[in-house]
Amino acid sequence: MNKEVKEYIKRIIKLDGYVPIDIAMRLSNDYYYNHQNTIGRDFITAPEISSLFGASIGSWIKKICNGILDNIILIELGAGSGVMMRDILQNLSHGNFIKSVSNILICESSSSLQSMQKKILRGYDIQWIKNQEELLSFSASGYYVIIANEFFDALPIKQVARKNNQCLEIALNMNSNEEIFSCFVPANIAFQVNNTEGIMEISLESLRWINTICSILNSKNMGGHALIIDYGYTQSPLNSTLQAMRLHKAVNWLDGIGDSDITALVNFKSLMDVAEHYNMKATLTSQKDFLIESGIMELSTELKNFCNKDKISSNIDWQVNKLTDISGMGNFKVLKISAH
Repeated sequence: MNKEVKEYIKRIIKLDGYVPIDIAMRLSNDYYYNHQNTIGRDFITAPEISSLFGASIGSWIKKICNGILDNIILIELGAGSGVMMRDILQNLSHGNFIKSVSNILICESSSSLQSMQKKILRGYDIQWIKNQEELLSFSASGYYVIIANEFFDALPIKQVARKNNQCLEIALNMNSNEEIFSCFVPANIAFQVNNTEGIMEISLESLRWINTICSILNSKNMGGHALIIDYGYTQSPLNSTLQAMRLHKAVNWLDGIGDSDITALVNFKSLMDVAEHYNMKATLTSQKDFLIESGIMELSTELKNFCNKDKISSNIDWQVNKLTDISGMGNFKVLKISAH
């Protein structure tokens, strides 16, 4: 556990008696993404594996925006190193489709990641914002396309359970030796938790973000789309899905606080419920099916023909398989939300 974050958590425990899991997760990830060289060191995401991932999303954008000649507003939530947005924009530049894009925004709370993104995306006219409030205050009218790849999994979660007819949540506490451990405490918010044995995970921040996304799509008279890609579920596994990665290996998430990428599986059912509440079309598919439908096979063939080298072609085939293998990344979920 990172010493600086640990000391901060200990101070909160001394003041409040405990620290809820979602607060600990927020403190950890805020520190981690602002103080660590995270991309590629501890984990790898699809855009880092192949430019074909972002290019395929670019092809999807062209398809859903077919016939729209101007005022397309492209937004990415949590852009990582910036390579996915770069690959999207390079695809949109083919045939000058990019001229239809009037605004490009990246919502990124990490100053260090913003700096990395600005280097990767040098030469593009992009506006960076830090939070939901700034996003909601963006008032331009247009056809919105909002993309979030492995964004929701890093948002804080609460873990709650019902025991002896009482709603409890998991929090962090410490003993007389100031060793931190997890425990059950009375939930400070009334949750609807059924009597099924096990842990329910609730991400209030994810619900705020999906409401923000749907509110934006709903309030703009031209409509728009959202694309959410992540690992997750539609039915709760009734256990903890918190995980921490360091140097591409799983570590105990308590030990990894502040020094590891801490994430949880995304509850896609809850995201779809919100979208449907806004009377939007919500479609869930796999990353494999989405990429194939978006033309990754055709894009890979074009790339192999352009390179015309067996060794490079073999590497491209490996990249496509890595992204579409249903036993791995191909099993990631893709949620498409449409407002018309």
